Amino acid sequence: MRDTARAAGGCWNNSWGDTVRYLLAILLVLDFWHPAYAEEAGYDLIFKLGTLADQPEGGVLRYSRRITNGALPDPEARDRAETVTLTLAGDDKAILRTEIDGKQRPIGGFPASVGNPMAMYFMEATVRQLAEVTGGSPFYIRNRVKEALVKGTSVRIGEQDIGGAMANVHIITMRPFADSESRALMGPFGTLEMRFTVSDAVPGWYVAMIAETSSEGSKPPLYSDQILAETTE
Repeated sequence: MRDTARAAGGCWNNSWGDTVRYLLAILLVLDFWHPAYAEEAGYDLIFKLGTLADQPEGGVLRYSRRITNGALPDPEARDRAETVTLTLAGDDKAILRTEIDGKQRPIGGFPASVGNPMAMYFMEATVRQLAEVTGGSPFYIRNRVKEALVKGTSVRIGEQDIGGAMANVHIITMRPFADSESRALMGPFGTLEMRFTVSDAVPGWYVAMIAETSSEGSKPPLYSDQILAETTE
């Protein structure tokens, strides 16, 4: 699968430092993900502006993250859990960190006035993971995510129990490789679906972000990355 996916482009060689710089550039400019022909409903819900405006300086948003990747050769690496924290540090800075087994690792600082960077972090992390496991080009994968984001989202309105009370939510779904001519080269990852659940009832806007491949019968998905809003401090 790595060889066939690589036919769609080159290899992934970026470090997390490169990724953070890339994310910052996108957040400051926004043109990459938001061309003039973007479908406003899906895009504007995922990248809603001002979602951190009500958060106090020093406040912390916490997200639990669970990643399952059955395609990895090392069984011990196929399932991992971590916590992602977002700290409002003042001076228009939102600081993202990950915590695994009690050890923290910085992701980077982002302009808080733009909004919550979690969706951008999640999208780029998905691109990075798919490129690593398939050997495919991150540019190809990122372009498919971009294409789905701007022209292929569906939006559903519903209700969800949040903190013991029912709240209105929007669920935005997109399938990056659904209409791609190179879908077969991605193997089972060509079925990837990304879902974003958002609500004003949750500080920071994002209730859940999920990327997963389709499952066969009662089998779990080969790949699943779930980020869920946890607590605020």
